[in-house]
Amino acid sequence: FFLMIRRPPRSTLMRSSAASDVYKRQVSTQSTGHQTDQTQMISVMQHLALIWGIQVVGWAISSALQTEKFYDVTAACTYILVTVVALQSVEATSWRHQVIAGAELLWALRLGLFLFSRVLSHEDVRFRKVKVRPMLFLVYWLMQALWITLTNLPVMLVLSTVRVTTATVPASPFELFALLLFVVGLVFEAVADWQKTVFKSDPQNAGRFIADGLWSVSRHPNYFGEVLLHIGITLFAFVNLLEYGNIAYAALVTPLFVTWLLTRVSGVPLLEKLADKRWGGEKAYQVYKQQTAVFIPFLW
Repeated sequence: FFLMIRRPPRSTLMRSSAASDVYKRQVSTQSTGHQTDQTQMISVMQHLALIWGIQVVGWAISSALQTEKFYDVTAACTYILVTVVALQSVEATSWRHQVIAGAELLWALRLGLFLFSRVLSHEDVRFRKVKVRPMLFLVYWLMQALWITLTNLPVMLVLSTVRVTTATVPASPFELFALLLFVVGLVFEAVADWQKTVFKSDPQNAGRFIADGLWSVSRHPNYFGEVLLHIGITLFAFVNLLEYGNIAYAALVTPLFVTWLLTRVSGVPLLEKLADKRWGGEKAYQVYKQQTAVFIPFLW
C-alpha cells in the first residue's frame, strides 16, 4: 500500500511551487494596487476638503466684517497650503513632483502678493453690494473654491498619482516645452500687471486707458499670460499622467475651464463692457480697440 503512494516527481513539485509564487505575487500586486487606489482617493478627498473648508471659513470672517479684502488673498494662501500639504504627503518625491509643485507655488505667491498690495489701496467694486448679503456673498466664495479645485487639478493629480519610477529619467522635449509655456505665461502676466500698476499710479493717467507695453499688443495681456501658464502646467502634468490611464485627460479640464471663464464669463467680457462704458465715446479708444487684439497678441 505504501509503495503505491509515490512522491510526485521533482519537476512537478517545482512547477507547483512556481505557480504558487506567481499566484502570491498577483494577489500581492492586486492588494498593493487596491491600497494605492484607496490612498489616492483619501488624499484627493482631503485635498478637496481643505480647499472648500478654507473658503467657507474665509466667507464667515469676511461676511461678519462685511469686507472683500480677504477674498483674493485667501485664494492665494489656499493654493500655497494645499500644494505644500500634497507635496509633503508624497511618500517619495522626484524632481517632477518638485517642479510642478514649485511652479504652482511660484505662480500663487506672485499673484497673491500682487492682489494683496492692490486690495490695500483699492476697493473691489465686484463686492460692493454683495458683501452685505451673506448668502449671496457665500456663492462668490464657493465659486472661488470651484475655481481653485479645477485650476489646481493637474498638480493634485500628479502629486497623488505619479510615482518615483521616472525619478532618474531626464526631461523630455515635451516637458521642456510645457515648462517654457509656463515661464512665458508667468512673465507675461507679471509684466502686464506691473505695467498697469505703474500706469495707474501716475496722476497724469487718471481717467485714461493703458495702451503701452504689453497692453499695446493685447487688451488683456494679464489674462493671456494666466491661460498660457495653466496650459504649461497642464501639459507637464498630462505627459506624466499618461501611463496611469484616462486620469491624464482629466487634467485637460483646467486650461479649458480657465480659458472659458476668462474669455466668456467674468474676465474679458466684463472688462470690455466697463471699458466701452468709460471710453467708448473717445476716438483714441475706438482706434485702440480696432488695432489691438482682444486676447492673443497680434491674433485675436
